[in-house]
Amino acid sequence: MSYPTKKLGEVCEFQNGLWTGKKPPYKKVAVLRNTNFKNGNGTLNYDDVAEIDVEEKQFATRILNTGDIILERSGGGPDQPVGRVVFFDKVGGKYSFSNFTTRIRSKKERINSKYLWRFLDYFYRTGGTEPMQKKTTGIRNLTFSEYKQIEIPLPPLPEQKKIVKKIEELFGKIDEAQKLREEAQTDATALIPAALHQIFEKGKQKGWKMETLTESCRVVADGTHDTPKYYNSGIPLITSKNLLPDGLSFGNIKFISKEDHNAISNRSGVDKGDILLAMIGTIGNATLVETNDIFSIKNVGLLKPNEKKVLGRYLYYYLDNSRLLSLIETGGTTQKFISLGSIRKIKVVFPPVSEQKKIVAYLDSLSEKAKVLQGLQVQTAEDMKALKQSILHKAFEGELC
Repeated sequence: MSYPTKKLGEVCEFQNGLWTGKKPPYKKVAVLRNTNFKNGNGTLNYDDVAEIDVEEKQFATRILNTGDIILERSGGGPDQPVGRVVFFDKVGGKYSFSNFTTRIRSKKERINSKYLWRFLDYFYRTGGTEPMQKKTTGIRNLTFSEYKQIEIPLPPLPEQKKIVKKIEELFGKIDEAQKLREEAQTDATALIPAALHQIFEKGKQKGWKMETLTESCRVVADGTHDTPKYYNSGIPLITSKNLLPDGLSFGNIKFISKEDHNAISNRSGVDKGDILLAMIGTIGNATLVETNDIFSIKNVGLLKPNEKKVLGRYLYYYLDNSRLLSLIETGGTTQKFISLGSIRKIKVVFPPVSEQKKIVAYLDSLSEKAKVLQGLQVQTAEDMKALKQSILHKAFEGELC
């Protein structure tokens, strides 16, 4: 069953937003901006609402009522078309909306405000506003005359209310399922740290020693040298920004000459099984080297484990999950850094190598389980999003109720 349609301009009233006042008297009011659209689900985030002085006369015609819809008329970006809509759900209080937005107020005798919001949000998420946007001086603007021509399926008001109720019931179940999945992902992320805690609590009872890194590793870093010349190819140069929680990133990599590579103090090179520590910027990332590729490092600490005393993979798990690196003393004001001396003072629990092998095997198994759970969470999030879109499609095609 398909519903008759009406143009948006026939069932709504529109009002452009305001900003700072030019003529007194002024009034300080809360003004909602594009930045308050950040929930990503068509609702408003009230954590950072601007309070500004506006003209009382202008404000009088721009007070938001419960059920109003705010349209992003200017803004957007390459991956975010302009045209987002949010539902104003506050009761009481005096809020207005910025000059980059437009208030859409439904004619309640013709269209339910939540029904309208759900439709306009669905229209945006299915790409409806993309052909309506124009880019000027880096800002995307919505062609409002075209937007007002949007055709809206318009069943009778009682039917609209039934549709809204059904959508909210189904979305509520989806959100609850999503919440459970997110909790499962949080649990998955905590698997290895929790396992390490249990392992080391038992280790205390067994008398495992805690020693500094220098007891079991050679701790080095890139030497002091002039900034090398960069090339389109050559020896890859790994810096702190290339050390990510899930491994080495070779994106936006720089290349240096073999001569510059040889001038760096760690001439022995980086070997498989070594551990790299970010020393500048986002400090504390530990990355296990799992390839035999040749590359240089800069602003990176290098741990070369003595395999007779410590397995590289064991040390990686310990450093990456113990939060030791985030707790050690750092320097710098605009950019944080840790010194090689601080790294050398890090203390690590060292069980016998035979015990380390068992720990690594167990943690590898847990890591695989965590990856599976996290992958399921990503897929579930996409499935939930698609399911919501399917529900909305059916709702506005007359197939839901």
